Amino acid sequence: MTRKSLLTGLVLLVTAVPLFATQFVLETSPSVAPAVAANYGLTIIGQIANSDLFLVTAPDAIDVTLLVNMVSADPSVLDFEVDNLVTTPEASPAVAAPATKSSILGGATITTAIGPLLNLDQSTGGILDSVSQATVVSYYGTQVPSYYVSQTATSLINLGEEQSQYGAAGAGIVAIIDTGVDPNHLALQGVLLPGYDFTRGQNGANEFQDLDQSTAGILDQSTGGILDMNTVVTLNQSTAGILDQSTAGILDTTMIPADFGHGTMVAGIVHLVAPQAKILPLKAFSADGTGQIYNVVAAIHYAVDAGANVINMSFDYGQAQSRMLNEALDYATDNGVICVASAGNKDSSIAVYPAGSRMTISVASTTTDPIPDLQSAFTNYGGWVSLAAPGEAIRTTYPGNHYAAAWGTSFSAPFVSGTVALLYQYGRLNEEEVSQALRNASWINWNLGWGRLDVYRAVGAYVSGSGH
Repeated sequence: MTRKSLLTGLVLLVTAVPLFATQFVLETSPSVAPAVAANYGLTIIGQIANSDLFLVTAPDAIDVTLLVNMVSADPSVLDFEVDNLVTTPEASPAVAAPATKSSILGGATITTAIGPLLNLDQSTGGILDSVSQATVVSYYGTQVPSYYVSQTATSLINLGEEQSQYGAAGAGIVAIIDTGVDPNHLALQGVLLPGYDFTRGQNGANEFQDLDQSTAGILDQSTGGILDMNTVVTLNQSTAGILDQSTAGILDTTMIPADFGHGTMVAGIVHLVAPQAKILPLKAFSADGTGQIYNVVAAIHYAVDAGANVINMSFDYGQAQSRMLNEALDYATDNGVICVASAGNKDSSIAVYPAGSRMTISVASTTTDPIPDLQSAFTNYGGWVSLAAPGEAIRTTYPGNHYAAAWGTSFSAPFVSGTVALLYQYGRLNEEEVSQALRNASWINWNLGWGRLDVYRAVGAYVSGSGH
């Protein structure tokens, strides 16, 4: 099936959402949608282009369970779900790495899979050492700190060996459904596409839109001493932000929302692995970690229609499945788009979604320092996991031309998304070809699927033909 061309106005906002209204997602034929809405006192406020999905509201006075049952029983309705206000829970209190776990809410709640900030230990100490010894290096046309390119994670996945032997640097478009991206980060500017902000219904996907001007102004300063930093600053419970002391000294860290920077960090990892692939940022989450399932589904449709080859989803919907989310993943897969999702950080063998879906490549986390290639203590695991990638002390881009270290399966998934973009350099692939290439991994245990990602072996298998 061929992709449809990207249409403007993907999300049609008809009217403002009243504060007293409860939102739902209605799946029905566009020809009967107005009548269905009228029959049940619903107000249509949005539609995903080229789909049967409508965002509707109903007054809070209506019994939600009764309404869902009534509308779902209508023979002209395919699906009717509550568009829950979804949140990312705050990480658990920091403890020594790597034995940390995040608190992930289940049920109908989307949560970004982020590990907590860690106390100073061997892993964090190693980051400090690398920062103090950093130099500026050229990486595919951009100037970046050496600790970004040369870190344990890239050595473990044999990225340098792949670049030396095969020279693959990526192709195509990787869509990142997340909190947005800093569009002015020097490391990413050459590959970033404009994207879309579903939380505001407007073009662009700038993370800074979620900060007040004073906080954004501090973080967005160009820091001349960025490579002379010798401190790890607590920005929030999800990130150990590597900032210079002058910036840290004037930044009130309580003003930074819990998930600010998450999308920029994910984008930095994709770029690290596939530096010539384009990145399409799709902002479906606010910096405080809240979002709506409708926006996630809209973002998947947008990515497909925009010509994305890979979709990175570093969040989970808990253990409950959503029909409309599964249908969106089917839409992506039917159009040849590879979907990659983080497995979650609850130290559980129970599948979460979308990672647990048959349409996705699910990615768990492995350790880096001081002992590499162990199953991360926080990662979810089990027979539903496809493979793993490093997910501890990952050094990556952070808003304001900064860099940060992060823990969690959120940061394992983009290593795989970037690898898929490397394979696209050799031509268009299908899901089976990608899976066969990624199976050439480094075995860890039965809990982590095919093993820990090996970029060199994956690309080599595809190039030699065994990845087909």
